[in-house]
Amino acid sequence: MFEPAARFFGTYTDSIDSDRDYGRLRISGSRHTFTISVGTCKVAFTSHHVWAWRGDRQDCLTNLSAVLSGFDRRVIDSIKVIHFGGTRSREDLSILGPILHRHFPNVEELVVTLSSSGPRPDAHLVLKALTLPLPLKDGGTWLFPRLTSLHLKTCREPIIYDGVLGIVEARRNGEVQAIQRVSIKNGRIGRDTVPKLKASLQEFRMAGTKYVETESKEP
Repeated sequence: MFEPAARFFGTYTDSIDSDRDYGRLRISGSRHTFTISVGTCKVAFTSHHVWAWRGDRQDCLTNLSAVLSGFDRRVIDSIKVIHFGGTRSREDLSILGPILHRHFPNVEELVVTLSSSGPRPDAHLVLKALTLPLPLKDGGTWLFPRLTSLHLKTCREPIIYDGVLGIVEARRNGEVQAIQRVSIKNGRIGRDTVPKLKASLQEFRMAGTKYVETESKEP
């Protein structure tokens, strides 16, 4: 299903020099739609089964990988920001992350719109793929090893951002670039988590985010 996208993005290289936003890759998925865009060049798919991740998942991933392989080398090298949006951020990041990581090795910034749908919509589950190395036959590898900036936002309050601290600490202790900048918008965060994030980062911003009291873990 990605063949039209391959042809469409192939023509994009003709206008790359005039597109100031070509360093950004955007992924947006919902139950029946999937959109991928680079700069001002966008392709949207609409189907009842386009992104179900059942049955033909491997075919979809293989086709998407083929599309990305056809990108102009200048585009591949310039992609430093990836946006994940829509209602399938959790699935898109965890499933597509390894493919995007392989094709765009220079990613330094992730912007993720979190969905509060599902039984456990907290941020540390949505971004679990960033917390541990991917298990591979020849050892583990971290997604987006050059990642230094993480921006999270949600439209609903139930999401709790405390899991972000675990991501920051894990990557700081891993064999990757440490995350230096984090911003969160809306949602909730533990009051005692904020000073820890500020101490661990060069820059931490929050907007529209409410404090919640966390339970003590002392015996």
